[in-house]
Amino acid sequence: MPPRTRGGGLRGRPPLKGRGRGRGHNGRRENFVEQPVPPPAAPQAAPNPTAALVDALQVVIQNLTANQQANASTSTMEAKYLRDFKRGDPRTFKGTSDDPTVAQMWLRSIETVFWLTNCPEAHRVECATFMLRKDAELWWQATRDIISPEGGAVSWVEFKSAFTEEYYPEDVQLRKQQEFTQLSQRGHSVKTYAREFSKLKRFAPELVNTDYRTARRFVLGLDTKIRKTVEAIAPATYAVALRAAKSMEGLDSSHETLSSSVGQKRRHEHENELDGKPKCNKCGKNHWDKCLGHIRACFRCGKEDHMAKDCSGGGTKDSKNNRGSYVMGTSG
Repeated sequence: MPPRTRGGGLRGRPPLKGRGRGRGHNGRRENFVEQPVPPPAAPQAAPNPTAALVDALQVVIQNLTANQQANASTSTMEAKYLRDFKRGDPRTFKGTSDDPTVAQMWLRSIETVFWLTNCPEAHRVECATFMLRKDAELWWQATRDIISPEGGAVSWVEFKSAFTEEYYPEDVQLRKQQEFTQLSQRGHSVKTYAREFSKLKRFAPELVNTDYRTARRFVLGLDTKIRKTVEAIAPATYAVALRAAKSMEGLDSSHETLSSSVGQKRRHEHENELDGKPKCNKCGKNHWDKCLGHIRACFRCGKEDHMAKDCSGGGTKDSKNNRGSYVMGTSG
């Protein structure tokens, strides 16, 4: 057997290239990089229950503080809006009147104060219910528990709905609407008619939803004599119609007074003219010859010992001329 060399080949032959072994530095192993081994993790300390409890308590305290601040802020705002609301001089409501217009007028007055004081809707219920007294206050205490059993906030819309249902029900609304549609002056003064018109028109808002329709409805209820004159003016607003009606009423009243005075004067003058007797400066009446008004004498014969009713004589020529004249203090 020929001798082998150190590389494993036979002497005198080139060495054979093997697979997998002896590839030298260009083999696949030179791509392998040995990763460093990470150090062992440090042991974690056991949780401290005391520290966890402290953290939890701090969170609770922070929440309570935030809630208190929020409540304090809310209370401050409520006090501010209530103070501003009271400056508007709102009316109280007792709920004891049988007239439904009292309840409606109160509600309208409260909303007017809201508008004047810029009261936000979130605070309107608190402000309005602050003005309730007696029966109305008891009603709200019971109604509030029905609307919000859990004590939550009640909206202004909910309050108005409950209030209207209690103090201004639908059947009353219909009755008041009918009263308004049938309203007329009927011999009353224009001022009285206008006051009743303003009182009832709120019950039929669809009939007076414009100033022109309000004026037209008002004119239709005037007495015929005034209405015809005002209609000729064709007022476009309620204010113009009311002013015209009052003016015509004043002119008509003055004309009637003047006509009556002139008529009486003319009748008096006419009677004097027909009588033909001069006016006496002593008694103020019209008669002939001597005035017997200051003495008690017979106006038939002129004698002072008896009255005309007891006179049996025919009287004189002059006394005949006095016949029929008025003598103060006598019944004859």
